[in-house]
Amino acid sequence: MYVPLNARGRTIGAIGFATARQAFTEADLRVACELGSRAALAVDNARLYREARDAIRAREELLAVVSHDLRSPLGAIMMSGSGLRRVAPSDELGRLVHRQADAIEHAAERMDYMLRALLDTARIEAGSFSIVRRSYGARALVQDAVDLFQPLAAERGIRLETDIQLGDFDLSCDRERILQVFSNLVGNALKFTADGGAIKVRADVEGRDARFAVTDTGSGISDEHLPHVFDRYWRSIGSNGGTGLGLYIAKAIIEAHDGCICVESEQGTGTSFVFTLPLPTGAHTPSD
Repeated sequence: MYVPLNARGRTIGAIGFATARQAFTEADLRVACELGSRAALAVDNARLYREARDAIRAREELLAVVSHDLRSPLGAIMMSGSGLRRVAPSDELGRLVHRQADAIEHAAERMDYMLRALLDTARIEAGSFSIVRRSYGARALVQDAVDLFQPLAAERGIRLETDIQLGDFDLSCDRERILQVFSNLVGNALKFTADGGAIKVRADVEGRDARFAVTDTGSGISDEHLPHVFDRYWRSIGSNGGTGLGLYIAKAIIEAHDGCICVESEQGTGTSFVFTLPLPTGAHTPSD
């Protein structure tokens, strides 16, 4: 007895049964057809999974090549912008040149950021995203992240405050990646907080984790959009561009560190992003 392996409207093979005891019955045929249907679906799912993995790998390789090939002209563009600024005269024309050079460099930096975000996303989907752990002082790590944004916050009259309640211990983490997470969270907070508002970066200990929170007094996120903030390509209303990959990558970075990240928000009141990193064994906390 032979039954076809049908999956998604096409035949991908056949399966055969033999017996030396008695003839097959109608009940045997029904069982064989059901088994064939399930086997066909399993085989087809395996094929689709392999094709999807191959497509993701091909996309990652393509993005790597494109990124490499674009880095050189991007570097040349940024150097040209810097060169224009150096040779610009100190008159009205020179000020115009400075503004144009700033615009050129800003556009090049945005392109570089988008390329890196796309590469990170491809690596996450391909399962090849990785981090490099080293020991870094927990308190210094938070302060370094905040110091990067103090000039921008001061320019807009936004109070960027810290509340660091961590012991004198090191975290085993990828410093650049954690700074990338802070950069995304604090950068978003600045983007959605009105001039004169406030942002607080808090760090403390919760159980066996170091806990970090970035809280703002911005416009907040609606209940409708809250479950999607960590989705790929999700962008909130009024985000003014961007790839929509920052929070998606931030989540992958924290999970690669065996931590977790979440968000709480209320429209018109503000938003708080919280993430954790495991404490090293034997770390001394303030409560100790």
